Amino acid sequence: MNAIRDYIDGHYMNALSRDAVARRAPNYLSQLFQRADGGGFNHYLNHVRLEQAKTLLKEYEMTIKAIAHACGYDDSNDFCRLFRQRTERTPSEYRRQYHSQRDAP
Repeated sequence: MNAIRDYIDGHYMNALSRDAVARRAPNYLSQLFQRADGGGFNHYLNHVRLEQAKTLLKEYEMTIKAIAHACGYDDSNDFCRLFRQRTERTPSEYRRQYHSQRDAP
């Protein structure tokens, strides 16, 4: 399981699918993630991608579209929707809030 997580952590920006990562037993891979984390493969992959997106939003002035692409999302609208579902803020709101808290006296 650690090897799979390490692979995802190092390749999150690529088009990854459960079938491609598992190669022979995609359902078994999903079961492993479900047992370990309570979520499936896609849940973990999106978690890794969104954590990287948060870092990019805080540290770089990249466009939201560029951040979405850098984190492995082909569609920036899908990225924004998922980001809002997980953080209750849009990527732009997240960035503004971080910078306003950082710059506050």
